[in-house]
Amino acid sequence: IVTIMSLSNQIGKLKETITRKSIYVQTNVVKRLMKDLVYYKMEVETQKEKITSMELGGKDPYDVNKQGEILGESYMMVHDTEERIEKAVIKLETSLQVYEDAYHDTSDGMTNDNDSTHEHNTYTGKDADTILNDAHTMIEHYRS
Repeated sequence: IVTIMSLSNQIGKLKETITRKSIYVQTNVVKRLMKDLVYYKMEVETQKEKITSMELGGKDPYDVNKQGEILGESYMMVHDTEERIEKAVIKLETSLQVYEDAYHDTSDGMTNDNDSTHEHNTYTGKDADTILNDAHTMIEHYRS
């Protein structure tokens, strides 16, 4: 569980290090974790089917129980991945907010050039708007 106090401490540190590159990386972490979650959920379903098939086929109860243990481990991976996604999304949301506060003048919507644009475009191959839109999209996708 991420506490508000630890998030407050992290925000102070983040203000100095948030760049488009870090938002790009954090967005890709969320994407990867979401793909992992889909895989682990498919693994749970496959394992359930395997256990049912073994039970119907009269397989040795010891073997069926071992497969049940594997199913339990798969459930743990689903739960662990869900927790890691939540933490990654919170970190991405926080970073995005800090970045937007630091590099965007809200009165006219213009970007502040303090975030060395060329370095980050070279690293990511994407422009600033695309990086920020991708981040917002991942957050919205997760929250829906």
